[in-house]
Amino acid sequence: MSKQCCSARLTTTAWSTDSPASPLSSYLARQRPWADANVVLILTSANALRGCAACRVALHDHYGIPSFWWSEYCHNANGYFGSVATPSPNVPGALMSHTSWAKFRVKMVHEADHYAWYKINVFVHWRPTQTTVILFDTPPSLSSQIPDVVFEELPYSELSDPFWVYGYLVAEVVRIQDKMIWSFRTKIRNIEMGRESRGAPQPDFGRLHDLARHSVHFLETFGLATKAISDILREHAVLGLSTQSTGPRFPPAPGVQDKLRFFANMLENLQHRASSNHERLHNEIQLTFNLVTQYDAKVSLSLSSAMKTDGAATKALTLLAAAFLPATFICAVFSMSFFSYSEAGWVMSKQIWIYFAFAIPFTLLTIGIWQFGSAKMLR
Repeated sequence: MSKQCCSARLTTTAWSTDSPASPLSSYLARQRPWADANVVLILTSANALRGCAACRVALHDHYGIPSFWWSEYCHNANGYFGSVATPSPNVPGALMSHTSWAKFRVKMVHEADHYAWYKINVFVHWRPTQTTVILFDTPPSLSSQIPDVVFEELPYSELSDPFWVYGYLVAEVVRIQDKMIWSFRTKIRNIEMGRESRGAPQPDFGRLHDLARHSVHFLETFGLATKAISDILREHAVLGLSTQSTGPRFPPAPGVQDKLRFFANMLENLQHRASSNHERLHNEIQLTFNLVTQYDAKVSLSLSSAMKTDGAATKALTLLAAAFLPATFICAVFSMSFFSYSEAGWVMSKQIWIYFAFAIPFTLLTIGIWQFGSAKMLR
């Protein structure tokens, strides 16, 4: 589709994979029906184009998409920025075209085990009279917003700057990262508030592990996004400076550098928040582990106290057995019968002294040996 902006000079055209009757290779093979458009917007799928050799060749011929862009390592990367500047052969110090590509990924965590990746994968081909923006595998929320931004909100004065697109795309990255990082903070806060102060702790270590894994991914994507926007700012500053006496390579648009710098600052701000969340989650995991360890130590102490009480009772029983066993043994060995019953009543034998003469020393000896053995074991 195409649209003439109300400012009369901004004309845009767009192609989307939602129009299967017009394949991208056929669209690009036409006699440039968009030649008079200031902005060309293409929404397509990189995964689908990887299997279309004609499409890749057409994109390379028209926009200079390098072959390595289709590589597996670029496909798997979570963020990057690259660019190629082509100087004008006719005007020294000026640009004939500028090609750049960038990728931003944001991890959206809904629950500990339910998440989705939000990706912005863009290729920008700029010429002084036209900017072509190719968005690959764009999330529905962004694909519905970008045309409105291009058709309605873009000031015509920004078109002279090859980096005007990134101001809008990085703003979307900041919006999603902000939403994600504060949502993740709420999840950590809920864990902190749900901690039981009494009773046995019952932590969900699996959930804590999943959240920690997500937090590591957050730090990775924030670091890559911050690095990408820093590279964009540096490239913008370099190309916007005068390299020869004839003038700059391109006339920087008012506000583009300021907009990029602001969103770079916002990304760094959110990156610090992500680091705080990571440390906060780490502290919560450590506290949970320590609480479980402390509770287990209290249980072990209680068990030890109970075992000590049982040990004292066992010791008393052992002492009683040591006191009565020798006498019983002596009596059994000698088959002594010191009492008898007659018509006159119970009669005690006169040889009962023999029993005491043997039983008392043996009893004392047994108790002494037991005490000596117990004391030796305690050393």
